[in-house]
Amino acid sequence: MKNPMGTRSGVIPYRDVTPSQQLLPSRNPITISGDTFRGKFKSLTCGSTIKCESLTEIRATDLLEFSKQILHITYQPPTLKFRLDGKRRRYTPDFAGSLVGGGHLLVEVKPQAKACLPEMKAFFKAAKVAAAQEGCRFAVVTEHHFRRPGMKDVKRLLKMRRDWVVENLGGPPLDESLDATAASIWHENPALQRAFENKPRMSVAEVVRMLGGTDEARWSLDLLLLTRILAWPISQSLCRSTQLHIYSEVDDEKLFI
Repeated sequence: MKNPMGTRSGVIPYRDVTPSQQLLPSRNPITISGDTFRGKFKSLTCGSTIKCESLTEIRATDLLEFSKQILHITYQPPTLKFRLDGKRRRYTPDFAGSLVGGGHLLVEVKPQAKACLPEMKAFFKAAKVAAAQEGCRFAVVTEHHFRRPGMKDVKRLLKMRRDWVVENLGGPPLDESLDATAASIWHENPALQRAFENKPRMSVAEVVRMLGGTDEARWSLDLLLLTRILAWPISQSLCRSTQLHIYSEVDDEKLFI
């Protein structure tokens, strides 16, 4: 499969979602300084600009963008209401991701030192219960998530996705183009599929060799990882010895653990 980067036959930056899969922001993000927002992130998942209150929130969007299960991202989603210590609480998470199987993943971004405080743990536990009652999952993201070695590779793969968009404006939707190209690479290598059936985990070096052992083969592997046909433990960086496996939904769940 020839690397199509640099061609003009490609893509526009969005995924199609139904109105029921989208949430409207409850408010514009605000900061202590009184500004309406501190930064913006151009989401290729939903083709819109996400407003963030902090640089930490901007970094958190990498997890949302990389998750194959998330179809649409909303900042400042609708408020959760629950009782804690006999008091009524109102709480608005930082982000919500509309999930492929229905429902939403609610994400709160907090510094690790603050998230570990006993009162915050109790608050998030109550919020998780309230989210579950609304059919939603709940996750707290801290700098711990960004310091995992594999996040450097996630950022590199997301840049690959953005470069694809820049080079391929004006064609079919982004993920149709990416997924179709990755699917072609996968199906044109039945020996690789059989190898994973017989050996659930294979090293990067083994997979590159089976794809042809060239620079083109490494590009093909990157595309398989970007489109989540293959995955690796996010706690590890990608190197020749890193063990790869066929993607499952659990790999996306681990992004937020």
